[in-house]
Amino acid sequence: MERVVTVNAYGTASNTYIKLLIEKYNGIVMKEGESVVDLNKLLLLAKQLAALGNPIPDKMQVSIVLSSLPDSWDPVVISINVSGQDLTMKNLPMLLGLEAERRVKKKKNESHLVAPTPTFNIGSTSSNAP
Repeated sequence: MERVVTVNAYGTASNTYIKLLIEKYNGIVMKEGESVVDLNKLLLLAKQLAALGNPIPDKMQVSIVLSSLPDSWDPVVISINVSGQDLTMKNLPMLLGLEAERRVKKKKNESHLVAPTPTFNIGSTSSNAP
């Protein structure tokens, strides 16, 4: 992805560009079915902001990532929040990746389960019939 940075007369990124990155970072919302691998968008934006002298604190990044997850992830977010585990941007992607893998496996297993179709023999004769 090519990055265009507007630079002011002193050779630094403009405040407008930095504000744009911050708004983009805060506005990312994952859609249902979207891979959590797309967290890379957030990580890339955070690195860009840090390189421009505007680092986002780790705890804030974790909070933004969790709030950007789709509604179907609410039980996971609640579980993570009440676990008391010290979350960082180093371990959060791994945790979310494991949950995403579990969901994929569960979905595959559910797709292999096919409910048996009941069969009815209408008009057949049975040897036990009166």
